[in-house]
Amino acid sequence: MTVGERLREARRKLKKRQVDIANEVGVKQPAVALWEGGDSGVASKHLVAAAKAYGLDITDLLPASASESPDDEGAA
Repeated sequence: MTVGERLREARRKLKKRQVDIANEVGVKQPAVALWEGGDSGVASKHLVAAAKAYGLDITDLLPASASESPDDEGAA
């Protein structure tokens, strides 16, 4: 599962809209759409606020390590 997919899933579990997340983090809604779509990562200055808004640990917002391939994400 990608970071964007984890974000979208977490937001839906919380029954929040993208605009709700954006308001909590201090960004505009299109930024949240980019995060969830995988088109942009969360800027480091927003990591803590985004993790809190999504109800996630900050490490959940970081991409998988370079040693992991996308095929490895579901394995283990």
